[in-house]
Amino acid sequence: MVESKEEYFITRLANCFGIKQKANYDKFKKSFELEDNKQNMEILLNKDDIEAVFCLLTGADSCTLKIECPDPDKYKKKGIVCLKLTNEVLTTESIASSLIFFEMTRNVHQHCYLLFQEVLGPVFQNANNQSGWTDLITKDLMEK
Repeated sequence: MVESKEEYFITRLANCFGIKQKANYDKFKKSFELEDNKQNMEILLNKDDIEAVFCLLTGADSCTLKIECPDPDKYKKKGIVCLKLTNEVLTTESIASSLIFFEMTRNVHQHCYLLFQEVLGPVFQNANNQSGWTDLITKDLMEK
């Protein structure tokens, strides 16, 4: 069983970034005391309507958490994407099986970003492809 949801989350991220020494881990953990990081971690762990957070290294032993997908230019080396596999609020019992962590490098992120901008965006915005869509779906896609 996990000590706390927050401790599990921070420890998994530290392991993904290769932060193993206690002194470095303690510095890394302090970055979650920053208001934005604390708030974004709480949203992921305690809300049922959030699906992912993006974690970017901001220094050797610090990071920043983002709810919105960051611009590819924000990646210095690599980032970690944490996906929540359930729409439920996480518990200490379910957290280990409900979160997956994977590495996202700047190049991978740029390719995904360009794929959407150059291929998927124009396909979704083409009026011929929108026939049969409800007004709500059309409006939602156009705003993004």
